[in-house]
Amino acid sequence: MSTEDPASLRQLGRDGRAAWRLLGPLDSCPVHFEFPGLFEQRPVLWDAWLWPRSAWQGAWPCPASCTQFMRIGPEQDGRRRIELVLDLDTIDERRLLMTCIMVRKYRRLREGVICFHGRNST
Repeated sequence: MSTEDPASLRQLGRDGRAAWRLLGPLDSCPVHFEFPGLFEQRPVLWDAWLWPRSAWQGAWPCPASCTQFMRIGPEQDGRRRIELVLDLDTIDERRLLMTCIMVRKYRRLREGVICFHGRNST
């Protein structure tokens, strides 16, 4: 860890591991970061790309009633790419941490697209 920029490490966990690490500027779109987690009960390093819903420009892979999605790619050398489009106005450090927590606690993670409702859904 001595070669990492200390400014890029945020929110140290109780076990001393970084909860997430920025891989680009926080004001970019998408925000690129990584964080450790589990996938199918195995450790993985998530290679995460996060967009606010309003900034997403690709085809929408979900039904119109779903306002958020994650797309999980195949594992490569202990890493998995995850793209997240969330119903957010802005992305800041707190929202990055909350995104990490959401992915870590989501019990039905699977490879492919997972669609879900956002904050304005009933």
